[in-house]
Amino acid sequence: MPTDNPTVRFGVTPIQTGVDFAHIRKVVLTCERLGYDSVWLNDHFFTSPYFYPLPPPSAPYYECWVTLSALATLTKKVRLGTLCTNVSFRNPALLAKMAACLDVLSGGRLELGLGAGWFEEEHNAYGIPFPRTSERAEKLKEAVTIIRRLWSEERVSFKGKHFVVKDAYCSPKPLQKPLPPICVGARGSRIMLRAVAECADHWNIQTPITPKQYQRKVQILERYCRESKRDPKTIVRSLWAGTIIGKDEKDFDKSVAELKPRQPSYLESRIAGTPEQCIETIQQYVNMGVTVFILYFTVNELRSLEIFARKVIPAFR
Repeated sequence: MPTDNPTVRFGVTPIQTGVDFAHIRKVVLTCERLGYDSVWLNDHFFTSPYFYPLPPPSAPYYECWVTLSALATLTKKVRLGTLCTNVSFRNPALLAKMAACLDVLSGGRLELGLGAGWFEEEHNAYGIPFPRTSERAEKLKEAVTIIRRLWSEERVSFKGKHFVVKDAYCSPKPLQKPLPPICVGARGSRIMLRAVAECADHWNIQTPITPKQYQRKVQILERYCRESKRDPKTIVRSLWAGTIIGKDEKDFDKSVAELKPRQPSYLESRIAGTPEQCIETIQQYVNMGVTVFILYFTVNELRSLEIFARKVIPAFR
């Protein structure tokens, strides 16, 4: 059993598409009852083949900010986050206002996850420009600046390359002090990890990724932090992990058969196996500085929530 670990927190991303709100509510309330630390919602408008094994694009997909607002009134302890809100979807001044209000409505439980966007088909479908990666990263950094200033200053003016704010107010302010944490989701080594080093409180990366691949990303991020004269330890590290768990080998094999992974490497690049195997995989990431694990259970969601909470989380508490 792991010992001498830092504080490790566990969150869940509920299935958000192909279900109704009653199911999302049930999953979230189950998470709170079982002692998960956080719940996070995707900021997408429809699915794609990249989201296997989720339903097709025509399936219902609950918008994250509306849904989080409803969940804020139904929960008491679990923190509420976005993974990740695309800064191209909403003006950052409006997003700062939305996020501040959610922090107040939830009693100070907001986790703001931001991203530069990657799903070009989604942008095209909704008439939203999809520029090159470097420009999207620039927009992300400007958005972070605007949001933090609106959260902390009475009146804000800002003129950047992509966004302009003039004499803008944001009231009420967030409850969290000094400010709600801003998580940046990023995978790209050349541009996006540099943006994390420059502006994020918290870095998130999503599976598929193996521990060896993750270690290489950490080395790159730490180099960018040194270039920015920033201590890498000031950035929280989290893994957003596809998770397949069974109570024993036979139960796990049954889940895998139901999932029908497309490639043999599917399980190797996620948290998968019996509780003991999941603990072993998580420990590898903890050893590399990960202190937050955000899980999405792709098979038997509610049952998997229970098994993980009872058999895995206690090993890290």
